[in-house]
Amino acid sequence: MDAIELTKKLVGIESVSGNESKVAQFIHDFLKENGLKPELVYTDKDRPNVVCSLGTGKPKLLLNGHIDTVFASEGWAKSPTKPIVENGKLYGLGALDQKAGIAIQLMQLLRLKNKKFRGTVTFTGVVDEELQSLGTYDLIKKGVIKDFDAALFSEPGVIAGAGLFIVNSIKGRYGFNLKVYGKPGHGSQRKGVNAVVDAAKIIEAVDKMKTKKHPVMGSGLACVSKVGGGTDFFFVPDHCELMVHRIAVVGENKEYCRDQLEGLVESLKLKSRVEIEFYERPNPFLDACIVDGKEKIVTLAKAAFKKFGLKPELKNSDSVFDMNYTVGLCGIPSVSIGPNGGNIHAADEYVNVDEIKTVEKIYTEIIDNFFGI
Repeated sequence: MDAIELTKKLVGIESVSGNESKVAQFIHDFLKENGLKPELVYTDKDRPNVVCSLGTGKPKLLLNGHIDTVFASEGWAKSPTKPIVENGKLYGLGALDQKAGIAIQLMQLLRLKNKKFRGTVTFTGVVDEELQSLGTYDLIKKGVIKDFDAALFSEPGVIAGAGLFIVNSIKGRYGFNLKVYGKPGHGSQRKGVNAVVDAAKIIEAVDKMKTKKHPVMGSGLACVSKVGGGTDFFFVPDHCELMVHRIAVVGENKEYCRDQLEGLVESLKLKSRVEIEFYERPNPFLDACIVDGKEKIVTLAKAAFKKFGLKPELKNSDSVFDMNYTVGLCGIPSVSIGPNGGNIHAADEYVNVDEIKTVEKIYTEIIDNFFGI
């Protein structure tokens, strides 16, 4: 079986976030049948991560990818779980994000099984990346992910643009809940303080809010992602809630972003009282991070790209993923390299078959040089 056929197998197993057990078991059995010693490490009941290591000692390389997908959106012309290849594109839910990347990493384990090398390579196929990164965070808490000299992620290239490149920096993400308290009144008299009207002023201001600009990452942004308020048509609403999604660059931590948001609200001089709280989540927010271009894993990736006639371009990802944790929480120099495709998180998602083959070659070159094989 090659990486393309393995991608098809993985796509054929539904693994929407929260329901990853079947695909985790398949990966576990696949590795075991091929002579490896995988483990299932549970983040929660029925939510296993797959962990498999080869070798011993230093240097240590982590291969991390997520086994969950988003829900199938409306409008699929093809079957989300019956993969098909047409015109060089492999279609199916998760084909791009990121079962092709998982397949590439798994095939690397099989390739290394018969190689003699000094060091350790560990694969972690994790749950929940599409939601709150609970899988990778749990493996960090349990000490499975620690003391690695480098990490390779296989997120699809489209998270940072079109083409094959090396992702070495990622913006961060924070969430805020804003509670707007006005004063009730009768709708026919327009007395009181309309919390919805004041919330609308906040929405407009957030949409125009200026953020810091980073020389590599560009600018952050703020987006109101949820609104709710009012009771019935004959009441002046005295309550409204907003959710603000904040994308941040290096230099904008969660405290900075909260202070900025509070300053923005104060400047509007609203009649309503506004409370700003951090969005509650079971694990830390994902801070913006950047890996120095001189780190070994970055230089090896550049050399591999050059060998195969590709421009060794370093790119920033606007979208957070588990690499924020390996870099930000663990200090592990990390990069992401994955095949491209289209329709990520949308109907008729696909991955480019030729790029699966190319990324496989890049991984082989990086890994062999990392271990001196």
